[in-house]
Amino acid sequence: MLKQIDKIDGRIIERTIYVLLWAVFLLFPLLIIGGNGNLSWERVVLEWVRLLPFLLFFIIHNSLLIPTFLMKKKYLLYGCGLIISIIAVIMLFPVCREIHFLVLPERPPHTIPDMGQQRMAAEHGVRNLSDRILFMVLIMAFNLLLKYFFIQQQKLRLEETKSRESIQTELNFLKNQISPHFFMNTLNNIHALIDYDPDIAKETVISLSRMMRHILYESQSRRVHIKKEMDFIRSYVELMRLKTSEKVAISCNIPDNLPNKSIPPLIFTSLIENAFKHGVSLKGKSYVSIDFSFPDEVHMTCRIANSNHSANRQGEHKGIGLENT
Repeated sequence: MLKQIDKIDGRIIERTIYVLLWAVFLLFPLLIIGGNGNLSWERVVLEWVRLLPFLLFFIIHNSLLIPTFLMKKKYLLYGCGLIISIIAVIMLFPVCREIHFLVLPERPPHTIPDMGQQRMAAEHGVRNLSDRILFMVLIMAFNLLLKYFFIQQQKLRLEETKSRESIQTELNFLKNQISPHFFMNTLNNIHALIDYDPDIAKETVISLSRMMRHILYESQSRRVHIKKEMDFIRSYVELMRLKTSEKVAISCNIPDNLPNKSIPPLIFTSLIENAFKHGVSLKGKSYVSIDFSFPDEVHMTCRIANSNHSANRQGEHKGIGLENT
């Protein structure tokens, strides 16, 4: 839908520019002829008739030759069509001249011109012909430049749209990876609790249900309110607290007064998971410290510290958590 809107907007702007430019050309006769205060509409209309072949050439070039041949890289057919169009338009100029003489009979009386007059008339005709061809070439060049400009702008818009879609697709893919990754780790924790304390395992399942609701629904948005994300982190920490022994010192400090802001969801999940994964040991004292602070309305600080027991886990798979974050 966005691509279609961008394409339509580009065409409207391009056509508006063409209409304005030709409107300026058509205003020239009014300014020149009516400049002395004696406006003759017959002469104005005749000047417009003289401009009609150039307008016709532009329409053919812009609406037929460019989209049919040039845009499809049929360069030979485009060149042939261009030559044929120029010749066909040149043949219209005598017709416009006859219309001029019919409306304003300014044709001089019939006389036999001498050789000098014939040569001057021939030179004048050649000069007029070359001027007309040059003007058509200028019209063609300007048309191509403007068309190329809007094509490039359209390509840039499409690339930007594709880039945004690609980034969003990648983010959704990473979020979908985080969800089963988190779910798998939590199920392992519940499995360990079932034999140790079934009642705690039941409470853990309820907490897991609330957290999975957050993952399935809230995290699908591009941003989530800070309060919802902090509630999710509190639930997760409490879930991990149930699993660990009293030898593990767990602290989670989250202010009660949170700013009315939104953040990308689940960006702290993997960090907190790793803190418990590498910071908790069943053999010795361990600690996990999680602190969130909000210095002002636009800044947020997350500090996670843990004891280091990763040396005993060197053979384990490294996982995808940090890379996704």
